[in-house]
Amino acid sequence: MDNKINFPSAMAKFFIFSSLVFLFSCETYKTSIPSLYTAKLDNGLTLFIMEKDTVPLAYIEIAVKGGGIAQTKENAGLFHLYEHLMFKGNEKFPTAAAVQRAINDLGVTEWNGSTGTEFVNYYFTVPSDLVYQGIEFWSAAIRTPLLNPREFENEKKVVVSEIEGRNADTSAIFHAALQKNLFPEHTHRLDPGGTPETIQNATLAQLLEIKNKYYVPNNTALFIGGDVDHKKIFKMVNEIFGDWQPADDPFATPPPQFDRNPLKQPRYLVQADPKISPSLAAVSVFFRGPDTDYDVQSTYASDVFCELLANPFGEYKNTLLNNQNFGILDPDHISSYYATYRQSGQFVFSATMSKIDVDLPQRIIDFGNHLQKTFSTIATSDVYFTDEQFQMVFQRILDTGMYSRETARDFLSELRFWWASASEDYFFSYASNMQKVTYLDIQNLLNTYLVRKKPLIMVRVHPSVYETGKANFDAMGFSEITAENAFYHTAENEL
Repeated sequence: MDNKINFPSAMAKFFIFSSLVFLFSCETYKTSIPSLYTAKLDNGLTLFIMEKDTVPLAYIEIAVKGGGIAQTKENAGLFHLYEHLMFKGNEKFPTAAAVQRAINDLGVTEWNGSTGTEFVNYYFTVPSDLVYQGIEFWSAAIRTPLLNPREFENEKKVVVSEIEGRNADTSAIFHAALQKNLFPEHTHRLDPGGTPETIQNATLAQLLEIKNKYYVPNNTALFIGGDVDHKKIFKMVNEIFGDWQPADDPFATPPPQFDRNPLKQPRYLVQADPKISPSLAAVSVFFRGPDTDYDVQSTYASDVFCELLANPFGEYKNTLLNNQNFGILDPDHISSYYATYRQSGQFVFSATMSKIDVDLPQRIIDFGNHLQKTFSTIATSDVYFTDEQFQMVFQRILDTGMYSRETARDFLSELRFWWASASEDYFFSYASNMQKVTYLDIQNLLNTYLVRKKPLIMVRVHPSVYETGKANFDAMGFSEITAENAFYHTAENEL
């Protein structure tokens, strides 16, 4: 069972080039994506079915909107704890052993659940002739967990152990420092893992509150794909889930919005990370970006913008490569990325620098200043990107959309991400909206989110590099990232 930490530079982006076409077919709606059908039960449960009969298997995933975004400081981490207890017994399979036996009887070789910042999901793949039993399994698990007190106390220890292990990992420490500085208020809503204290002090009443508020059909989606027939699947799902009672929309009152301009001055952070080569420095420059809850149109321009910058022969990368001050070895050591989220959208512009010497802190600052000048140039010039470059971006989007449909599991996982982080309508209209993005939209985006905005600049270097250059990092205003100061719950140890 995973506790998903969504690190922007690692998170996959998925591009679908079709629009939703409504063609009534046996109470499901056929989409313009080949073999993809959707339906909504009377109780609000959303269903997506993808027919792909290349192998006699069926992928089944059920997802709930929630996780970090729905947390308070008092219950941070409890969505993750609840996820664990989903596998510890329910009315149909009353013990953890019975759950495991049922999974084995279904012929499942891989199963799991995960808690992210915007969703909780559970999934496995079964032989297609057992798809009905597979749907029944998840119905029992999600609707009737027993929340056994003994299992509850045991899982607390397991989750605390996971948190402690995560908190010792340099990548998690780096990510926590990012969240703490770019989203200084309500940072707990970006950490689905929570703290050992919140887990240890959790009560079953808190978990029941989560279940009754968020684990309801009108806040849930079911994704089924593989060697299946959409008519039969809809009938099965309606039979198994149709009597699940809906409840109030848990997001009728949106959570508080994060500050779009969290930094009043540029912020410089350095981490000593043994995973970094002693001859390199990994530099990342972060800015707040648009959120799908508040500025959905700018999210399309953000993706187009970052795709334009990704051109290995474009002016952006060539200028950086030709600047000897940065010591960037090749285009693959330069990246730009926009991470789409409902309320925590963000940009990251990264480079791997060589020439690790005493001037490294200043050169990192120069890199940030160069980005700011580039943003201003693009915002005031109509020739930085060509029409041909725009068309290349649009074509890559279409190509990526086609590749994403190679397996039902991969495709439905992508769809689940967008369902949680935006909406299914966003997913189906994504490519058409991307193709409407103009140069003016890019300029408006830059003027709103990047030009004259204060960046968070973070660098990872090998411990030997940091030890040698610590005095220079200190002199240039860099604060060291450590396990003791990176996490939001260590407020007494501010960065």
